[in-house]
Amino acid sequence: MNSSRPLRALLLSLACSTALAAQAQNATRIEIPAGDLAAALDAYARQSGAQLVYRADQLQGARSPGLSSAAATPQALDALL
Repeated sequence: MNSSRPLRALLLSLACSTALAAQAQNATRIEIPAGDLAAALDAYARQSGAQLVYRADQLQGARSPGLSSAAATPQALDALL
């Protein structure tokens, strides 16, 4: 039995999924108005497909400057915060 075959298949599938994720990320335009931070994070998650985990009670009263970005990137999320 060739033990490197499953590893090669795993690495190939990881490379393909990473390339597809990068391509999808670049095609996503994010538009979120300024306002409540929890609502802005929810909008970011919907528009980008990202999964965000946070406690809404810790964001109570927090505001976001909004976001207009050509892509869903870590820098775009930082700007939203």
